[in-house]
Amino acid sequence: MKGSLKMTSDSGKNSRRKLEHGSSLKTSGYACRMPRDHMGTCLPSLQTNLTQPSSINRESYHKYLNAPISSKDTVPGHGYFTNIQKFYADHFEKGELYQEYLKHSCGNSESCTYCRENEWVGPVIGWCPRPVPDPEQLSEFHYNECQSTPMTKEDGTPRDAEDFQPWVQLKRAFQNDEISSDDTKAIQDLSTKYILEEKHIKNYLLHLEDLKYRKQKRGEKATRQRMH
Repeated sequence: MKGSLKMTSDSGKNSRRKLEHGSSLKTSGYACRMPRDHMGTCLPSLQTNLTQPSSINRESYHKYLNAPISSKDTVPGHGYFTNIQKFYADHFEKGELYQEYLKHSCGNSESCTYCRENEWVGPVIGWCPRPVPDPEQLSEFHYNECQSTPMTKEDGTPRDAEDFQPWVQLKRAFQNDEISSDDTKAIQDLSTKYILEEKHIKNYLLHLEDLKYRKQKRGEKATRQRMH
């Protein structure tokens, strides 16, 4: 996602409002900026100016992310990276095509130090309801109004991050062999459920089938080369 999540120790209301309303986290080359006393004792040498974005070594950060849990503490800067990952895990909901930040979502009984020391500037907000199709308005494609969009499933448990994200659900159905480009009934059902035109569903299925076919051919070629 574009943009950067700025977490500063200043009292500027504008920057804090941007944070509270879910500014996104940019992880390619730059990391969240947090006050030094919240980041522990293992800070990278590049962390020099708390009023500017903190630059991190991209190669080391990728090594940390890809390293097994047992060896993450051997990667240079691991203390700093660990705190970034913990903040991300505690404050973000994330899916394949979705992520959202919410202040004070870090604990059921007590919030983290950062949230306690940087309280809401404006009204307290909660998670943004993710869109849910409105089947009552078919054959027009329409989603529920925000105020009437449920935050939970019918059994009262929290909704999955991408329960109505059309491309994610379509890809999963294809991977589970539940749908194909020549399965008209399945395409119609998915079109109704996720408010998506059938032609777009079929085109995406043709794309997925092409990718699968190419992958199979590459595998067959690699197998023949090993046999020879």
